[in-house]
Amino acid sequence: MLQSPHLRAGRMVLVRLSVALAACAAAAAIRPASADAHVSAGRISTSFEARVDGIRPPVPGVTATVLDGDLKLRIDADPPHVVTVLGVIHEPFIRIGPGGVFVSSRSPTAESDGLVTLQQMRAARWIRVSSGHSFTWHENRLRPVPFVSGADRRVAGWSIPLLVDGRPVMVEGSEWYAAQPRRLLWALPAVAAVVAAAIVLATRRERLIWMVAVIGLVLALVTWMAGWIGVVLDQRLSTWPLAVSVLYAISVVLVVAAAVTAPRRAPERLVAMGVVGFLVATFTLPALGVFQRGFVLSALPATAARACVTLALGCGLGVALLAGPSLVSSLRRTHPTGLPAPGE
Repeated sequence: MLQSPHLRAGRMVLVRLSVALAACAAAAAIRPASADAHVSAGRISTSFEARVDGIRPPVPGVTATVLDGDLKLRIDADPPHVVTVLGVIHEPFIRIGPGGVFVSSRSPTAESDGLVTLQQMRAARWIRVSSGHSFTWHENRLRPVPFVSGADRRVAGWSIPLLVDGRPVMVEGSEWYAAQPRRLLWALPAVAAVVAAAIVLATRRERLIWMVAVIGLVLALVTWMAGWIGVVLDQRLSTWPLAVSVLYAISVVLVVAAAVTAPRRAPERLVAMGVVGFLVATFTLPALGVFQRGFVLSALPATAARACVTLALGCGLGVALLAGPSLVSSLRRTHPTGLPAPGE
């Protein structure tokens, strides 16, 4: 029995949507692991932030940077400087020099931080861990005050002793606290985007629906990618991981463009846009942690990072809502309620 043209068209819509869905999901699955390090570890925001006030006395070519809020400290030492980081009992802990980075196997701080194993502690005095001139490690001394509440403020100072070319130097900094943001206030843009989509959909004006869907999808993609890039840049990645992240961003743009432009008819394209918008909203869900604590682990300012999350979520859901009637219509064409008349 021959299939009706509407049935064949409906099935083609579902096939194309399935391909678009699979392609976008695959792009998310191959996302560089380093890009989601904060999210997978449950830390995309923090109540505390350690800031470096300076190195006293200053040494040209030696810098200190705090990463992940107040969890990690990074020391960069340009050759020919030799920098020795002292541990919690002022023992030689880490040495950075022209020959690379070494960790002392006899340092209690290195053992407590998990930088050396018991076997390594028996084998050598200094263990070479890198050929570079910088090193990042988990530094507990960055948070001298474990529990704080109240208004945003500086809560304590901290210091890490160094030896630079044999001379005593101190990395000095401050610990800052920030209270939880007003989550209901930040939910308003997302709710407004969904409500605006519902109002536009109620007008039943196809041209207006199409125009708003295009604008919403662009906003959802731009804000989602901007938020993701902010998290990546905050990790201070090396050249290779950063290049992989850039290639991933380009691949996402190409996949989305292919998914949206593949259908030939406008209703089918609207459905494809709705699928992409729904996926953007879904991929944004892990980033809702930016509203849990005061500081956001992103290269973007906290306000901008939170705006990206709420706009990506709201615009993505709004585009999916606008595409709902077209999707229902496509499903009805695929599964017609009536039977074909005899002889058809």
